[in-house]
Amino acid sequence: MFRVVFDTNVLVSALICEGKPRSLLRRVALKELIMVTSDLLLKEFEGVIRRPKIRVNADQISRQVFALRQIAEVVDVVSKFNAVERDFKDNMVLETAYDGKADFIVSGDDHLLSLDIFRGINIVSVKQMLAYLEENKV
Repeated sequence: MFRVVFDTNVLVSALICEGKPRSLLRRVALKELIMVTSDLLLKEFEGVIRRPKIRVNADQISRQVFALRQIAEVVDVVSKFNAVERDFKDNMVLETAYDGKADFIVSGDDHLLSLDIFRGINIVSVKQMLAYLEENKV
């Protein structure tokens, strides 16, 4: 089973609207994929969904973070990378994936997607991940 780190932008998209990101997250709930995350990424996710434009109340935020903790494997991050200089926060996605022995990072972020692969971890868009899963009958 593939181990996958979801960038915060993918998780937020899965939360706020129906579509491909939510479809991919459902595969985690169905145990077709292993979601790997960290306290760092969950904290960033919580901070983003607290923004007024997201329009999610405090109870929904708590439920979402709790649900993610239930379906994901939360790993301790000890690695430090500076592979993405243009947006230092993207490095925590790489660090989580590396320390969590992930096979894929799924992101909508051009800084990460432009890397294509990092230390053996494939960096793909939601669309690419869904196509890969379809091709491999997962």
